[in-house]
Amino acid sequence: MDVSIASSTGQTVFTGTYNVSAGNNQPFEWNGQGSDGTQYPDGNYTMTATAKDSSGNTVAVTTSVGGVVSSVNLTQSPPLLTIGGQTYTMSQIQSIIASSTSTSSTSN
Repeated sequence: MDVSIASSTGQTVFTGTYNVSAGNNQPFEWNGQGSDGTQYPDGNYTMTATAKDSSGNTVAVTTSVGGVVSSVNLTQSPPLLTIGGQTYTMSQIQSIIASSTSTSSTSN
């Protein structure tokens, strides 16, 4: 599988080729570093993934992303969740996992 990541201005910042097995849920995590090792800032990036079967034919690649839900809009039908500045319906969400960071508050 070939992966390419571009910045919001369209500049390709990362490319890589990875061996994957057939089937769903092949993980890919990007650490924010470019192909040259440059650490890129937080922001909006676009990932393109292409794959070929054993005969060299291009096959479809579906992707999913993970993120922190920043808001839920229950006034819409269906309700909308905002993740990374993008809105998603509940039917687009595959799973919800509790954050590993805990939040505590104190009062005086």
